[in-house]
Amino acid sequence: MKWKKAVSYVLAGGLLAGMVTGCQKESEDGGADKPVSLEMATTWTGDKKDVLEKIVGEFTDETGIEVELVSPGDSYETVMKTRMASNDLPDLWETHGWSVARYSEYLMPLNDQEWMSRVDEAIKPVITDKEGNIFVLPLTMGINTISYSQDALRAAGVKAEDIRTWDDFEAACDQLKEKGITPIYVGNSDGTSIAQLAEAVPPTYLTNDDVEDNQGDALKDGTFDFETYWTPVAERIDSWMQKGYFNVDISTSDNEAGCRAVGLGEAGFIFGGSNNITTARTYNPEAEMGILPAPGLTDDAKSSLSMGEGSCYGVWKDSENRDEALQLLEYLSDKEIVSELATAGGDLPAFTDADNSEDYLTKVFRKTTEDFDGDLLYVPLFDREYLPNGMWDDLGNSLTEIILSPGNAVESSTASLAAAYQEKLTAGE
Repeated sequence: MKWKKAVSYVLAGGLLAGMVTGCQKESEDGGADKPVSLEMATTWTGDKKDVLEKIVGEFTDETGIEVELVSPGDSYETVMKTRMASNDLPDLWETHGWSVARYSEYLMPLNDQEWMSRVDEAIKPVITDKEGNIFVLPLTMGINTISYSQDALRAAGVKAEDIRTWDDFEAACDQLKEKGITPIYVGNSDGTSIAQLAEAVPPTYLTNDDVEDNQGDALKDGTFDFETYWTPVAERIDSWMQKGYFNVDISTSDNEAGCRAVGLGEAGFIFGGSNNITTARTYNPEAEMGILPAPGLTDDAKSSLSMGEGSCYGVWKDSENRDEALQLLEYLSDKEIVSELATAGGDLPAFTDADNSEDYLTKVFRKTTEDFDGDLLYVPLFDREYLPNGMWDDLGNSLTEIILSPGNAVESSTASLAAAYQEKLTAGE
């Protein structure tokens, strides 16, 4: 791929003070120029990192700008928090879902970049702050919703596109159960996987734009009344347990087993990231799969897809190499590179012109947007947007109480979640 854009800079009120090359800057002692080296932090490791290494290497070959790719692995979040505290950040870094809530004060706005007009509208609400600023190049986007086995639904006489309310969803579960197919598979051996239900169900009760008594602000400012508003959410999930919608080994199986079950048509639905589809098809490459938006609470409510940042990169506002960092973002925004990175990461491309149409997951996503056109909201991930940092395990623990004691734990699980919420809210103040 050839680098097709030349970058020039007009300084000092329009007077040409000097040309800045892509690969060199003047040294502090006024001597010979030294190569520019960008530090770029990523969450990617292993084979995925190798793909990114190759691409930034090609960028270096074409521009002369060196790129040091830093990958702390499991320590990424800890490392970034430490570097934020010392105000010593990489020139660019992956924001791993937190471009607005955590990192925006350290990043430069990118609204004026040429590639912004090509960003998919589905991801924009997730990466835009209240003032309309976007701080990242969104290469890919992730979906956290409900994936389904088309083979299982067809065997039960269910059409996914007809599921528009939670009542419709439960009717589909009843039909699956009648055919001897597990309606919903949750592998909760880790005690927290059931929290995936909390990315789909609560927004339809509490925070979607069309919810009449919207609780989004209350969740953020600490005034949310769990007993009044969370109890119906817990009751819905408790009713699914009592009706036998979940797999009988819910407490001992894992998500991999769930992917296998939907891949083989032995289960109808699995909650969580759309990458469940990719995993499911490793067990059955011929499996027909689909993405179901979270149904609305009422006939008048819209369905919703919970969207999250996939691989997104921002530029440190205090970097001495901002121009070169923006040059790298421009390079990465090329549609062919976006497609390559989306395939490597197992996510959807966040650019409308990225030719990833042959990827199965992309096809499935596009079909869903067509089937639900006019009846679809794109919403942020519930826990990241509305709950204090670190509550994923608390969500899982709360809902685990329900599956361990169906019919008896709604009140206690709601109370425990409320306590964890207040504790983490206070700790974060």
